[in-house]
Amino acid sequence: MTVIRHDGTFDGLLCALDEALRSGGDGVAPAEEGLRLFSRTVDSDGERARRFAESLARASSGEVLRRLLLASLSSTPCGDGLFVAYCRRAFAVGEAVLGDHGAPSVRAVEGLARSVGVEAHRLTGFLRFSFRKTFWYAPCEPDHDVLPLLGRHFARRFPDDDRIVHDLRRERSALCRGGLWKIVPLARSASLPDENEPGFARLWQIYFAATTNGARRNEKLQRSRMPRRYWKHLVEDPGGTAPEGGESL
Repeated sequence: MTVIRHDGTFDGLLCALDEALRSGGDGVAPAEEGLRLFSRTVDSDGERARRFAESLARASSGEVLRRLLLASLSSTPCGDGLFVAYCRRAFAVGEAVLGDHGAPSVRAVEGLARSVGVEAHRLTGFLRFSFRKTFWYAPCEPDHDVLPLLGRHFARRFPDDDRIVHDLRRERSALCRGGLWKIVPLARSASLPDENEPGFARLWQIYFAATTNGARRNEKLQRSRMPRRYWKHLVEDPGGTAPEGGESL
């Protein structure tokens, strides 16, 4: 099996896919995953990546490219050959690939994309920012590498704020400023709270209690949509108990 290695970026992945499809390669993999018996490395080239992306979208659909992007952020092991097989199928059948659930590669990519999209969507609502002297900060530990999606979301939603979304698991952060965002390394130890944290924690506790109707709340549904692994980064009480001095409506 011939594997085309890349630098781990989405541009790098697209260049590797282009190389694999042109040269008969069987799979693609980030260089950081180590050498394969039969492998070679392709350089990341923004222009080449753009041309391949446009070619794939024209041959099939922009939705195919979107699913590929989301699936590439998944931490679920999927094998070196999956994305190559998916792109080959997309070029072969065109837009029909979106409903081609009989093809294993299509089902797999769709499943990965859905899982990543669901987690990113959850976190846009679950993240709780606290003010750290000059910027807003929120830690998280997502299963998938959704930081680029979160950075894009919060940069667009709060263009006038300075915000940091910190992926503690991967020790990286999305810095958002002026409607723009970038991913930079940030050690886990940098998440230590400062003196401003308690006040904002209490505000979120009161907000959660005030917007939770105890008579109508579905605890099972609430917990299924708010997995426990996220709770330690939610400063409000996930059980819905009102803080001292607050009221449950």
